[in-house]
Amino acid sequence: GYTTLLDEDTCQIRSDLSIQDSDTARRLRDKYEKGNGQINVTVLKALGEEQIVAFKVID
Repeated sequence: GYTTLLDEDTCQIRSDLSIQDSDTARRLRDKYEKGNGQINVTVLKALGEEQIVAFKVID
């Protein structure tokens, strides 16, 4: 699946970042489905590829 993110620096919405099937992705989906507040994600870009590598829930 794909995520919808708001870039805090540019205030633009992007929906082109695929979420991979990983432990981080499963934990992120779980937190999102529980509606635990705002979720900030860390996106790593290397060799033209981007991936969510970490997240933090902000209450």
